Amino acid sequence: MSEKVKKINYKRLRNRSVFLNVLYRILLYGTLGVFSAFMLPYLFFHFKEQSTLSANLEREYNRYAENSRIKKVDPYSNKPLLSTNFITISNSLTSSINSKATMITTSLSVLLVVITILFNIKSARKNGFKSTFFEFLKIHRNNVDQIQTKGKTGHDAFIAMYEELMEVIPLVQSANLAIGPKQVYEIAYLSFFWGVGPSSSAILKDYLANRYNFTEEALDYFITYLQNCKVERDEQIGKQKNGNLSEKNVVCLLDGHQSDLGHYFRHLYQTVTFIHTQPYMPYFEKYEYGKTLRAQFSNHELAIFTYNANSPLGKNWEPMSGSKTRKLISYYELIKNVPPSLVRHLNVRQTFPSITFEVDEH
Repeated sequence: MSEKVKKINYKRLRNRSVFLNVLYRILLYGTLGVFSAFMLPYLFFHFKEQSTLSANLEREYNRYAENSRIKKVDPYSNKPLLSTNFITISNSLTSSINSKATMITTSLSVLLVVITILFNIKSARKNGFKSTFFEFLKIHRNNVDQIQTKGKTGHDAFIAMYEELMEVIPLVQSANLAIGPKQVYEIAYLSFFWGVGPSSSAILKDYLANRYNFTEEALDYFITYLQNCKVERDEQIGKQKNGNLSEKNVVCLLDGHQSDLGHYFRHLYQTVTFIHTQPYMPYFEKYEYGKTLRAQFSNHELAIFTYNANSPLGKNWEPMSGSKTRKLISYYELIKNVPPSLVRHLNVRQTFPSITFEVDEH
């Protein structure tokens, strides 16, 4: 499938979602129309029947009047004598009117109750979703504000982390691991994420061993190489503190960020899946909530997010082709606004062909 065709798919899906939502409304209001279409003929024939009964009743009443004129009276009540037909027709008319009115009133009441219940259920679901969604947004903002690294917090911390990642990538390129560019950026992000501290080095080594075809010697060499880079950077920081370094603002390297970013991405994934798994919400509405979430990201958050999604740690965001799980980043265009200069190592247009990036729209 060509890139152009793939880009159209999600737009088609949103258009189809709008169509299905319109279809739902047509069915709902069409039910009212069908009910009315059946009721109107029924009411027509009902009133026609009432007219016939009324005519017969009028005829019998004329007889009653004639009896009154000729003084034909009931011997018990001394009132003009009513014919049996008059009484029968009068009772039939009254009974018919009462039964039909009761049936019509009951039918309309049941229909209105059902429609009211359906609207109330839909409204309650939507209100419950909105309340939970905005609580998720609040937690997301709190998570961002609580991230601290290199003396910076919040969105500034993401800038510092991004700058560190840009330093780690050349280090991995210089390690001579005989791997392709894609693997370089994956391993650089994994090294940046886990770090090479006393406990995290073993985690990083196991993670690389399970996902890449490295020998034990190559892994030991690579971990030692990164640890030496970290020691060298720590020595520079020590000189900076003592005022013996001409360069300023030398920051820590490869301390790892799994404690902050792990929590951040888990909650972000939970938020997106919460939107995605709403069974009664059409896709175009879900997409709007995805846009609201996307608006919370700073540029450097988006950059870190994109590198994460291109690593094994982000495989749940964009499953391989053939998986039944939806590609959430593409589905909601979560990285649509990422500046290409911040993810220059990644071919995001090829990796996410369904996304029309903001820079390409101008």
